[in-house]
Amino acid sequence: MEKFILFSTFIVLVVLLIIDKWKPSILFGSAAIFLMSVGIITPANFLAGFANESIVIVFLLVIITNVINVHFDYIKKFGSFLNGSKNTSSFLLKMGFGVSSLSSFINNTPLVAMMLPYVYNWGQKRNIEQSLLLIPLSYMVILGGMITVIGTSTNLVLNGFISSKGLEPLTTYDYCIPGILVTVFGVLYISIFGYKLLPKNKDVLSEIKLNLKEYLVETELNHDSTLIGKTIEEAKLRNLDGIFLVEIIRQSKVICPVEPNEIILKEDRLFFAGETTKVLNLINNEFGLRFPFSKQIGFDNAMEIIETVIPANSELIGKSLKEFQFREKYDAAVIAIHRNGERVRGKMGEITLDKGDLLMVIAGKNFGEKIKFDKNIYLVSLIDKLQKTSPKKNRFLSMIAFALLLFVFWGLIPFFVFLTLLLAALFFMGYTNLVQIKKQISLDLLIVLGSSISLSTALINSSLASDLSYFISNIIGKNNPALGIILIYGITVILTSFIIKIATVAIMFPIGMALIPILGIEPKAVFLAISFGASCCFLTPFGYQTNLMVQGPGNYKFIDYFKLGIPLTLIYSFIIIGWIMYNYL
Repeated sequence: MEKFILFSTFIVLVVLLIIDKWKPSILFGSAAIFLMSVGIITPANFLAGFANESIVIVFLLVIITNVINVHFDYIKKFGSFLNGSKNTSSFLLKMGFGVSSLSSFINNTPLVAMMLPYVYNWGQKRNIEQSLLLIPLSYMVILGGMITVIGTSTNLVLNGFISSKGLEPLTTYDYCIPGILVTVFGVLYISIFGYKLLPKNKDVLSEIKLNLKEYLVETELNHDSTLIGKTIEEAKLRNLDGIFLVEIIRQSKVICPVEPNEIILKEDRLFFAGETTKVLNLINNEFGLRFPFSKQIGFDNAMEIIETVIPANSELIGKSLKEFQFREKYDAAVIAIHRNGERVRGKMGEITLDKGDLLMVIAGKNFGEKIKFDKNIYLVSLIDKLQKTSPKKNRFLSMIAFALLLFVFWGLIPFFVFLTLLLAALFFMGYTNLVQIKKQISLDLLIVLGSSISLSTALINSSLASDLSYFISNIIGKNNPALGIILIYGITVILTSFIIKIATVAIMFPIGMALIPILGIEPKAVFLAISFGASCCFLTPFGYQTNLMVQGPGNYKFIDYFKLGIPLTLIYSFIIIGWIMYNYL
């Protein structure tokens, strides 16, 4: 009965992850709590999942990466280096080897978030479609993340599983050579041939700027308008049907976003975003608004339109702009939302947001400061976010970091201690504070990681994983370890194309563990097959969150990932399976 409950729970979990209607954190947390309530997972095992060292390392890396990005200009310098590229192929080659090197020690998602504005800016300056550049950015970062054990959270989570069973975890030495091989061949394929398979989609931001009147309409007040002297709230301009008030121009002053308590003056020009036909209804009402008689002033020059994208772990997902209080939190107004290459229609403030949505915002003066350490939206358009810090102070911190790295290299301190000490140095030197650290900690990610370890432990303890492994071994034969590796790798690739990588590892690790003694396979061979298979997410947009991040800015369809991803998956798989068989079988 216990095995039946456990098996049913995992089947339901996988199906619901594929349907993608609820957050992974809700699904993983609910599954773990359910199994704990029926006694399959003990409270001790449940809590042990959240206390796993590898999971804490994931969060430490994310926090440190974001702090360094704000105070140091290494990404900015790399972006300047890319500006010298003369054509798409040379740009992709430079970017590919650059970002893959960075992603070997920087968490993938923050790295893509940092690079998006620079890639976007290069394409705009040379009139090259963003759709030729952004999926390559995501895929190249994924490839580079496999060069080291800390390059992607998936490797760290897998090591957490391995350590929890008292086995020796994988090291950077195990990943380095196969990781470099797939990265080099993958970057060459994408840069020379692969990008030509991508569509030349129209740039969303340029399209909006060219057709700004579709989204922004200027109005002015009649001399007897009933709005004069009232606040925005009193004038009932906060919750209009299909449109909303974006900004007010008062002589030479630009008021954006417009606060509810802002008082309307007779000389104000009011700009509304949304459907132009809805503004006609507003004009025909008794508000006392009219279209300007004179030639429209270049209002688009007074505003900064910026693209942002919603990542997979954002708190915006499932909420509307109004519920999230977007204007108040970011000092910005959304004028358009694009999803899967199409503009989302409806009342702007009430549209339910989803991961990968592209938000076109008109930014207020405090926007850059407010999103500096924010994890809920990432910039696509380029604005200067670098916070000036004393060069002397930066050099001193670099010396501390280098000294600590030497201690790690000499085996004097573990990598976990190195990250903890480095974060402490950043804190006490004023590079970050508790408020900023809190902003970067994702509760959703913590629930997914901790619960996944608990679920994987339940699979092993119940012997269900052993039953599944015996079933597999009966199909392939007990004396056929090569076919066993291919099967483990193949199943992992299929799963990771449709559900999040961490879920794939949580399912495949206990099955792989049970297959090791049956087929007599070297444990590292199985672990590497699972690890590289889980990161072979080049076939679908929802295989990995960086794929979703570039979907909106690149205006991509599902088929675009598939066309570029099939040859890349074959190249990647041939190298990895060949490497495992040559070295471990």
